[in-house]
Amino acid sequence: MKSYLLCLLPIVFFLACEDKEDAPLPSDCAGVENGTAEMDNCGNCIGGNTGEIACTQDCADDWGGTAIEDCNSECGGTAIEDCNSECGGTAIEDCNSECGGTAFENECGYCVEGNTGLDEDYCIVTDIDGNEYEIVKFGVQLWTAENLKVTHYNNGDEISTYNNDDWSSLASGAYGVHNNDPSNEAIWGNLYNWYAVDDDRGICPESWHVPTDDEFKQLEMFLGMSEEDANSPSNTGTRGTDEGSKLAGNAELWIGDSWGSETVLENNSVFGTSGFDGLPGGSRDGSFNGGYGSVGFYCYFWTSTKIDSTLEFPWNDYAWDRDLYDFTSEVLRRWFDKKNGFSVRCVKD
Repeated sequence: MKSYLLCLLPIVFFLACEDKEDAPLPSDCAGVENGTAEMDNCGNCIGGNTGEIACTQDCADDWGGTAIEDCNSECGGTAIEDCNSECGGTAIEDCNSECGGTAFENECGYCVEGNTGLDEDYCIVTDIDGNEYEIVKFGVQLWTAENLKVTHYNNGDEISTYNNDDWSSLASGAYGVHNNDPSNEAIWGNLYNWYAVDDDRGICPESWHVPTDDEFKQLEMFLGMSEEDANSPSNTGTRGTDEGSKLAGNAELWIGDSWGSETVLENNSVFGTSGFDGLPGGSRDGSFNGGYGSVGFYCYFWTSTKIDSTLEFPWNDYAWDRDLYDFTSEVLRRWFDKKNGFSVRCVKD
């Protein structure tokens, strides 16, 4: 019996040693065998392969707290330095980045007064050709108060111009000057077909655009037109009451209606009161010979909104406009062939 036991002892000893060598090593808090990650004072596993660092105490001795000292060395205080580096001071930078300055942003969005060199009422925007336009504000809208004169798109490409015979056959952007006389541009601005209005290169100054039909409605309602009149589905004729007279301006340029009688538009007591300064710049015909007409009598402004052929009109070659006529103090909303040449105003983005 003894001889059997002696024979078994080496086998048992060998198995015990083998089990000890294969025992797993302890893991750290991140579950990495024999890792070095450990728990910090906030109960977070940090170090090792975690990429995390130990939390710290804030100024109130709270581990992981967020309290900090302000510029007065007060833990959790709210004092901050102003632009003059004065703790608790009240000096701030004006819109001209001058600490304690007095410049401010006017209603047209320009930084004026202070050391800007600009008067409080400065409201000018410049197109790519260097033409400057006065600005007028209606509620939250900013509009140019002059007809567009630009002859280049915003990327520098020229806007084409054509003689009368070619004008009515165009399907691309173009402009004209009344009677093809460049001297008329200073008074009336240019007349653009709708293809120029719709061109992605843009004809309004940067950050400005040709107003949509709805943006014109917003302007009209600001001047007193009822929402019902502005949004009526049948508003393809005269609308409102005296908003047309408000939008018109420069009485000396309205020469009486086309039948020789005194203009109704100008005789209204609110004529020219809005500052929009609409001029009777007439139009350039897009249907027949590309001729010019109606200067002194009628004012046409393109919108950027084309007719929805599926809802309102069966043709795709028409777009909405706004008209001021000498025989009425109201505003006309009509559709016209996109080949016509009309005046253009711009509204800020």
